[in-house]
Amino acid sequence: MPVGGKAGGKGMKHTMKKMVDERISKESNALLAKLYWVALVLQIAVLIVKLYLQAEMLRWALDVLIILAGLGVMITLRTVRSLWGKKDEVLKEMDNSVLSTSFGAMMWIALLGTFLLTFGDRENSTWYAPSLAPVLIASGVYTVLAIRRGMVLWGGEKNRRDGKKRLGKATVLGALFFGIVMGAEDCFVDGAFRFHGLVKILIMGAGWGGFFYGLMSLVISRGEKAANKAVAATETGEEAEE
Repeated sequence: MPVGGKAGGKGMKHTMKKMVDERISKESNALLAKLYWVALVLQIAVLIVKLYLQAEMLRWALDVLIILAGLGVMITLRTVRSLWGKKDEVLKEMDNSVLSTSFGAMMWIALLGTFLLTFGDRENSTWYAPSLAPVLIASGVYTVLAIRRGMVLWGGEKNRRDGKKRLGKATVLGALFFGIVMGAEDCFVDGAFRFHGLVKILIMGAGWGGFFYGLMSLVISRGEKAANKAVAATETGEEAEE
């Protein structure tokens, strides 16, 4: 194959990859922007229910923190980037990015806060779990829609290998986290170490890790198929216009 042909082929692949990356980024931010408001409303609802049930302050403090974080990031970034008022297409994309970042802030605080409170105060864990529900629901909706729209993919063989390594590391950390949360209290009873507690940690962690890794691999595989169909449809449309 001529050098020019190879260069042209690489250039075409790079252009297509760039188009796919831009499409995924825009659609992802647009979707997360909508889910930000969903998560925020649900979080406020959780807070109202806890206040109605006259829960102690510690039991609803995390909900207040999540709400303030989501609103605080959104207001700050919108102000800094002058995104208040009517927006054209470019400003709308910028605003979607802001709301996507705000949703991310809510999620991390919800995850970290729920873990710390549950691990430190197991007796009241049933009060802390609902604080995580809004972002989990929104994330679940995002995952389903992202798969259908072809937004979840590795993006090339090298990215596939690197992505699997990152997924593996994340799975190990997540499995360790899950195992410790579920089995730590059985490791030490009356100040004495219990081997069966360690076994429980390993079993719980391995079970969660295997499920998570398999599920994410399946999700990304289906996402790539949907993405390939979307790209093929785009190419067909462009050829028809020509």
